[in-house]
Amino acid sequence: MAQIFSGAKPMAMEEEAHTETAKPVRGRRLLALSIILNIALASACGYMYSLNQRTSSEAEEYVSTLNQLAERTIQLEQRLNMSTSQLEYYKELANHYAAATATQGNASGIIGEASIPILAVQTTQTLFQTSYRGHVLRADVELVEGQGRVLVNTEVLNGMDIQTSVRTAAAVVEAITGASFASTDTILTITSDVTVDAVDGPSAGAAVTVALLAALKHIEVRPGVYITGTVNSDGSIGRVGGVPYKALAAAEDGAETMVVPAGQGTVTVYAPKTIQRGRLTITTYEMVTKTLEEYLLENGYTVKVVEAASVLEAYEAFTGQPL
Repeated sequence: MAQIFSGAKPMAMEEEAHTETAKPVRGRRLLALSIILNIALASACGYMYSLNQRTSSEAEEYVSTLNQLAERTIQLEQRLNMSTSQLEYYKELANHYAAATATQGNASGIIGEASIPILAVQTTQTLFQTSYRGHVLRADVELVEGQGRVLVNTEVLNGMDIQTSVRTAAAVVEAITGASFASTDTILTITSDVTVDAVDGPSAGAAVTVALLAALKHIEVRPGVYITGTVNSDGSIGRVGGVPYKALAAAEDGAETMVVPAGQGTVTVYAPKTIQRGRLTITTYEMVTKTLEEYLLENGYTVKVVEAASVLEAYEAFTGQPL
């Protein structure tokens, strides 16, 4: 029995020695595996972070492009509206001149003068966007003996539209009153207190017609009254573009009454709507319809808006009495 016990003890000691030797090896293997896993995890995290940054940058570029396209769409629609108004005016004017016959008058020259504010929209084009701003100018109409000429004296650039508007206005006044400008020269002087690159478009036609009527009747127009609109050969006032910009400019100039073409006392404006999604800011624009008086009130101005379908109605708004 003693011999058997003596032989088992060395075998147990060998097993213990073998176990003690395996422990460091196993620890080193686990450490190496842990390092490899950490390196792989760090690499994966770095890749995911880089991918997230790249995706965020691409999303921000997409949102920026989307916002620019939305603004550009609004600008193009505004330009289209103003161009459409001008085309309607020219069509009506062409029909009028095509049907008109030349006449001569022997009446003596008419003498008179009147002043009236006119409204214009200036377009500013930059690399990325187009902006619009209304301006108030002063139109002085003078009637003197002459040969039926229309003379435009202006401190700002203008085009043929101004000249055409004055001729149409004179024809309308002749038709309404029975007067003749055959021996009268009409002198229109346009001035501005601010720098305006250009004034063009037929939208001053209604204002010039009212001024001609006031000069003919020797009546002063009331201060604080402003108007925008074309004048047609039948004396009606035609629609124009850029009404909110013009009305705001008139309000800033101290307008108490704003006369607009019939149907344009209500305007459509574009209200920005901002959506925040995480770090991304998306700006969209919603079409909002409101009265012109509401629009001006939101901008801090209380102005009475009057719709006028004809120059007779506009004349009464400016003078306080019917023609």
